[in-house]
Amino acid sequence: MLDGALSGLSSIVHRKWMEICKYVIAIPNLVSKPSHPFPIVVNRRAWESMEPAAQKIIMQSAMEAAQFAEKDVKEMADKNLETLRSKMTVYKLEVGSPEWNEWKDALSGPGKGKFLKDNPKAGPAIVKMIEKLS
Repeated sequence: MLDGALSGLSSIVHRKWMEICKYVIAIPNLVSKPSHPFPIVVNRRAWESMEPAAQKIIMQSAMEAAQFAEKDVKEMADKNLETLRSKMTVYKLEVGSPEWNEWKDALSGPGKGKFLKDNPKAGPAIVKMIEKLS
């Protein structure tokens, strides 16, 4: 039995971590934003050979898709949060809060080396995320 988990809420719901964990940590600005941009890549010559109207349509379509994706991700995050709250204790970890600083300190002091050694695959990304958000 695990005490808690820190991961994306959709991962926790779909992998049913709530069946083996009591607690989950939700980081608000990571919960409701698309985690990866989906760029449209076009060869420069091809782009420059397009009519301005076609370029405009592509740019507008990309903006609409980004807005839809952000709304969709927010709705899924809210639904996942609701599911988790009905099954376990959810702690919201706000960037800059005393709790956040506790995590940050634990992952930047002597504990960082042990954490990275114990978590060779995910550890570097987690440390990088915390450093970036702090």
